[in-house]
Amino acid sequence: MNNELLNQTNWFRANKLSLNISKTNYMLFTYQKQQDINIDLQLSNSKIQRTKCAKFLGLYIDDKLKWDEHIYMMKKEISTSFFAINKVKHIMPKRHLSTFYYRISIVNLWHYIMGSNTSCSFIKIDHNAKKSIRVITGAHYRAHTAPIFKRLHFLKLVDFYQLQVNKYVLSFLNGLLASLLKHIFTL
Repeated sequence: MNNELLNQTNWFRANKLSLNISKTNYMLFTYQKQQDINIDLQLSNSKIQRTKCAKFLGLYIDDKLKWDEHIYMMKKEISTSFFAINKVKHIMPKRHLSTFYYRISIVNLWHYIMGSNTSCSFIKIDHNAKKSIRVITGAHYRAHTAPIFKRLHFLKLVDFYQLQVNKYVLSFLNGLLASLLKHIFTL
């Protein structure tokens, strides 16, 4: 493998590209009960570190191809955004708070959709979204959120999720999905 890494390094140099070795790592995808395998990879006399989880295009991928770390990070990001909204609610106008909420919630929900299918974690994310909406509008902490979402012209997270699923199915039915994804559905 070190020979292949040397070939890659030569290709990078030939194409005037550089590789930041301090940010380079590798991951071995294994079964859950498989023993640890140690591989010594080096590039330009520097050892490449093994990682068990890495962020790739906004998704956290682990060496078991499970989504636990991804879901944990999404919940953490949404909780952080709730904390931020709660701290600035008396300083920022409500229209800015709602824009801030929508931006953070929808981005995090999209990442959630990409990496999860468990209803338990969705409920926790939805709970934080509802808390944020109540804080933004100054509603009572137990107020029903459906009228608030309607008044703000926001989709509830469950509705946004359903919209994305429907768009995906519609793309399939119209033959607009990438060829790699077409095998997922059958009619």
